[in-house]
Amino acid sequence: DTGAMTTIGSVTAEPGPRGIAIDPGGRFLLCAGQTTGAVGTYAIDQASGMLARIATTQAGANANWIEFFETVG
Repeated sequence: DTGAMTTIGSVTAEPGPRGIAIDPGGRFLLCAGQTTGAVGTYAIDQASGMLARIATTQAGANANWIEFFETVG
């Protein structure tokens, strides 16, 4: 009601979390782990806001920047 954020739980991130982004639709969060070179993909529950890991992808050494692009056409 106030717009203030509150803690609802915690989820294990990629080790050494460095880059984090939420997709424009608010359905997924991606987290790049610097120490593992992996990017974790988490589904965002639309009712509760809780995260659930759905995939891990290797991205290369020192994974950092995450950006979403929308294709047109």
